[in-house]
Amino acid sequence: MRATFVATVLSALFAVGSASAAPAALARRDLSGFTVCSASTDPLTLTGLTYTDVVPGSNVTVTLTGDLTTEVTAGATAHVVATWLGFITVIDETVDICSSGATCPVEPGTGVSISFSFGIPAEAPSGVTVDVVAQGYNADGSELVCVENTAFTVA
Repeated sequence: MRATFVATVLSALFAVGSASAAPAALARRDLSGFTVCSASTDPLTLTGLTYTDVVPGSNVTVTLTGDLTTEVTAGATAHVVATWLGFITVIDETVDICSSGATCPVEPGTGVSISFSFGIPAEAPSGVTVDVVAQGYNADGSELVCVENTAFTVA
């Protein structure tokens, strides 16, 4: 399940997953609630972040938009961690960006839109708030982007 989540999240950075039969409508949200958690010198400057409803047993699709100032190379990864009550890990996934839907290298200098999907465990309790940190790293280990949300609610 975790490998699927990571591949989906990292397709979180480039593929789109499907939602299960749970909710009738998927709400879109903007960047509010998420903040950049690292220095403003990250090569991916975010201009937007949206996601579908987070429902246990279904997929959530996240889309990041921004401006890239460095090349993303083969071996780039995304790491997503979600914790509940500050210490119960709900999600801890790392995905290879380039083998999850991205065509690498991704050239700098233009705006990019990166989408990824991942499964929310069916066991995740509804109505709880989780802390989420998502980080992208290039193949050389340098950080591409880091965002966090300390009030992400599972529907």
